[in-house]
Amino acid sequence: MNELLVAAQPVANNWFNPNIEYDGTAEAEFVDPPGVIKGRTLATYNEHGEQEIVMGVNAKHLRDGTIFDFLKVGGLTNNPCKQLIIRTRQGMFYSTGNVIYSYSFSLGNDTSGFRITFHVMEALFEKSGAQLPRYWVLPLSNFLSDFTDQYKELGRHALRLYPTPKVPRKTSRADRKVATYIANQKNRLIVFETEQGLGFIEPLIDYKDRENNLRSGRERNALTAIMVGELGNHPCNNYTDLQTWFPIDFIHLLGLATGSEVGAPWIELRDAKGKLVKRIHVNLGNPTFIKGHRSIDEEAAKGIGRLLTQAVVSSYWRTSVLRVVLRHTIRGGFYEQTLLEDRFGYLCRGLETLCKHFGLSKQQLTDGFNDKQKIIIKGIVDKANKALMRFSQEPEIAIDIDKVRKIEKISDRIKDSTSKSKDFGLAVCDLLTRFSLPDANIIDAHYKAHPRPDKRKSWHQVLSYYRGAVFHEGYFDIQGNQYNRQDILVIISHLHDILVRILLQMLNYSASYIPTVGSYVVNMPIDWVNPNTPIEKLGYE
Repeated sequence: MNELLVAAQPVANNWFNPNIEYDGTAEAEFVDPPGVIKGRTLATYNEHGEQEIVMGVNAKHLRDGTIFDFLKVGGLTNNPCKQLIIRTRQGMFYSTGNVIYSYSFSLGNDTSGFRITFHVMEALFEKSGAQLPRYWVLPLSNFLSDFTDQYKELGRHALRLYPTPKVPRKTSRADRKVATYIANQKNRLIVFETEQGLGFIEPLIDYKDRENNLRSGRERNALTAIMVGELGNHPCNNYTDLQTWFPIDFIHLLGLATGSEVGAPWIELRDAKGKLVKRIHVNLGNPTFIKGHRSIDEEAAKGIGRLLTQAVVSSYWRTSVLRVVLRHTIRGGFYEQTLLEDRFGYLCRGLETLCKHFGLSKQQLTDGFNDKQKIIIKGIVDKANKALMRFSQEPEIAIDIDKVRKIEKISDRIKDSTSKSKDFGLAVCDLLTRFSLPDANIIDAHYKAHPRPDKRKSWHQVLSYYRGAVFHEGYFDIQGNQYNRQDILVIISHLHDILVRILLQMLNYSASYIPTVGSYVVNMPIDWVNPNTPIEKLGYE
């Protein structure tokens, strides 16, 4: 039995390295004048995606002139670098985007001390003699969650960090039960589906230490997990190919689920046995860890895998509007965001993006009225406008051209008052109606029964008022008693919850989530708000 238990203990598969080195001979191709500089070069990438690429230069590789003349050292502009290639024993590293460089050198004429430091926007490493790629791997930074799924199909996956040991069948039932439990101790994943097959997220081997470092503030950014998926028949020669299909928005979905922005330092492509084929170095985000509202409780709902699975078949998948609103919603939910104005601003931008996308940014104010009512409204407006014009002809007004201009401006506004109007609060109310969310009606009924101290009768007026403070005045004057801090916090929490519910609808998500409103954490269906929902449930008093 003891030998069985020892054999059943999961053993770490240390295939993933969070720190990368490429050491070899490099060629840097320059444009004006054309030429190539060669030298021993070391390129390093840390887990944050930060790079350091340094070439030691030997001047003999230049055909004409000195290295100082060739690079135009001391000139107004340097000689542009077109591409950098490093040949290593393992394979070839080369730039696929813009190349920036700086240089340093020893005093005197000794060019052996000349160093060029490169920075590449995008780069690709191709392993020599590699097989065809089968899987993509995305190292995730700042992703903190529970990992609860156990999938037998993925237990022996080539890219599992903790493969699940096989338990011999030729043992007693009791021994096999104990050994199976031990073998699955590390079989904790978040599993999702795509058209290519199953994918998974697995915590790094030292996940707990990394989690503690982030939560305590000892680290601002740290890799915490890997995400693995099937390539299928998708093209994957370079990042340009990947941009046509790669699910990069998974990063934003994970941020929405956990409340903190998630990043990735690079993308790896690996073969059926888990061996490296390519590594694509591109900036996919290096966010600072800030604790925010966790929308999905993975332990209770196992919702992250469902969110990823359902999102890829949504009609909004890979659209700019989804990407932008996700980013604003995540930042609007930061608990550690010091300024209320920042949080409110992010939420307003998210809502305005949605309103513009759905054609709700401007309202025809007479929509919803019948023809007779529209005629009455027009008659009242015309009457008021004519009265203004008569007033502008009064002797004491007519002699003051400045007053006449102002009355004419007022008249123009009155004439346009029933046409299309851009009002943030009204647009948000229309957005709620589009997604069958009754929140605005619930709050307006509450304000009618319990008038606000500022005399604003409708929720849309309050939203527009607060938006104006942020975007026109630049701040909430709370110390001057013009704005109520608690009221603003309630509005912020509610707007965040509205955005989350709308996004989850757009993404076809059907499991439960954790509302932003309310004083305690509880999982709710995304359609939990109905016309009879008590106002207290939305955070208002």
